[in-house]
Amino acid sequence: MSRIAEAAAAAEAATARLREVVVEAATRPDANITAIAAEAGVGRQTVYRWLRQAGHDGVLRNPAGALDDALSVLVELGAGPLPELLAGLRTRDASAKARRVRLGMDNLPRTQISEEQRAILAVGHEAARHVLGGARYGAR
Repeated sequence: MSRIAEAAAAAEAATARLREVVVEAATRPDANITAIAAEAGVGRQTVYRWLRQAGHDGVLRNPAGALDDALSVLVELGAGPLPELLAGLRTRDASAKARRVRLGMDNLPRTQISEEQRAILAVGHEAARHVLGGARYGAR
C-alpha cells in the first residue's frame, strides 16, 4: 500500500470515528448542537446531516435545541416579528418555540440563505412539526 493510500485510509477512519462520536453526543437529551459542532471543528449543518445519515432523528430527542437553532437563524435572516422570535428563544416551552418557528418561517424575507442556514431551518421545521403534531401543523 502506498503512503498516499495509507494516509487516505487513516483519514477516512478518523472521519468515521469523529462522525460516530459526534452522533453519539448529539443524540443525548441535553445535546447542544452548536457546542458539539464547534468542538468537532464542523458546522451545525454537518452534525445534522450526520444524524440523518446515521438514521437518528436528533430533533425528536431534543426538539428544543433544534427549535432554538432555527429561531436564531430566523433572527439572523430578519424574519419577523422579531419580538416573537426572541420570546421563543427565551421560553423553555417547546410548543411555544415551535409556534414561533412556524411564524418566522411564514415571514421569512426573500434573502439569500446559506446551505447551513437552510439545513438548520429544515431541521427546525421538522422539530416544529414533531412538537405541534404532524396533522395539526399544517392547519391554520
